[in-house]
Amino acid sequence: MENSPSSKDLPPSYTDSMNASSSVLIDAQPIHSEQRSANRTSIISALLTTQIVPHLQECALKGLSKSTMLLIPSNNKSLQPPSSGDNKESLVSAFPGEVVVDFPSTENIHLVRLRGVENTLEFWHQQPVLNQLERQLKFWFLQGRYTLFGERNQDVQPGFDRELNSRQLDTGIYTRPDWRYAEEQIIEDGEVRLGVEMREVCLRIENEMGLYETRTGKAVVVRVQLGG
Repeated sequence: MENSPSSKDLPPSYTDSMNASSSVLIDAQPIHSEQRSANRTSIISALLTTQIVPHLQECALKGLSKSTMLLIPSNNKSLQPPSSGDNKESLVSAFPGEVVVDFPSTENIHLVRLRGVENTLEFWHQQPVLNQLERQLKFWFLQGRYTLFGERNQDVQPGFDRELNSRQLDTGIYTRPDWRYAEEQIIEDGEVRLGVEMREVCLRIENEMGLYETRTGKAVVVRVQLGG
């Protein structure tokens, strides 16, 4: 008569296997929501500090009240000219002969090619990221005692309440102004109208053959208009 196998010779049960797998996962370092939020805020703040705010300050020195920024994500290959190479710095101006063809020629266009693994299309395509960029830019204007367009006659309290008012994008209460129709409305002195969106843009770029071709791709579009 053969001896029955002992418990040591039997394969582990399904429950034991799951417990072992769970213990491995528990030992791994978890990803906290606070860490993800802090990293997102850091990337957005860096863009504001190094690109958007300096450009707006330059526009103010020139007496310009309106500007449109096109922020091209770092991995958007369709809008990268062949001469861009592996340069890790942001290219803040268009290449010679490069033209943005889907905006009015009279519009003040500022083109920025972002660099770095943190500025990918996947990151900037997230609507919460665009909303946060718009909120932080609005708060920067509120600190300069500007009033958001369309809110001058509303009961908006100063300080923290004004910051909360600019956060209404998260709740769906705030509605972005339609730029096609708001152009006809007068923006009073001390008011600012701005918007942030991801959209298709079209560039005329010189290719490797020295010929010009039209390319399209996604970019973050930041529009700012000051009253007065």
